[in-house]
Amino acid sequence: DPAWTGLGIAVLTGLVIFGGLNRIARVVGWMVPLMAGAYLLLAAVVTVMNITLVPEVLLLIVKSAFGVDAVTGAAFGMALMTGIKRGLFSNEAGMGSAAITAAAATTDNPVRQGYINMTGTFWDTIVVCTITGLAIASSGVLGMTDAAGNMLIGSDVTIAAFETVLGSAGGWLVTIGITLFAFSTILGWEYHGEKAFEYLLGTHRFNMVYRLVFSFVVFVLG
Repeated sequence: DPAWTGLGIAVLTGLVIFGGLNRIARVVGWMVPLMAGAYLLLAAVVTVMNITLVPEVLLLIVKSAFGVDAVTGAAFGMALMTGIKRGLFSNEAGMGSAAITAAAATTDNPVRQGYINMTGTFWDTIVVCTITGLAIASSGVLGMTDAAGNMLIGSDVTIAAFETVLGSAGGWLVTIGITLFAFSTILGWEYHGEKAFEYLLGTHRFNMVYRLVFSFVVFVLG
């Protein structure tokens, strides 16, 4: 039931964000490495199980990048638009949001902190997206349709790819991973919004009000 789902997410969000930055950092600090590591491991298993198809997949990627459709799309700006959208969705590079989190770090070397933040783009886009693409393409699910005849896209095609090797457990593991990724994103953006709210008002006295409203919005949208 969407109402119960939204309520559950809102309660969990509230339990974390009402503890402030320290609690957000503790929760995300153990959750993100765990879920990212587990996801990469599972995607690698799927890819290795289909290792004989990887050369063909790499050739397909190159052909698709320089094919007629790609050139036509680039000429009309579609490649640029799609690249920007996927880049923002993947790692938020260029949005300025990561700087808010980086500014909260306790460090004696701002340059090193900057390097650490830069690795986020590399891991999100180069590592996670590449291994996901290899797992999907090598599993043979590209172009697969659902019962209604619609082509599988997004998380559905990823779940289908994992299920080819891991069975139904693969689908559950991807679903859990997506849920944790989404929850950590909610927590991160709460902090970003709270800092912006605090800056606009010039005081942190109303931060609790913001957290309460944010939790309600999570319930409505959840």
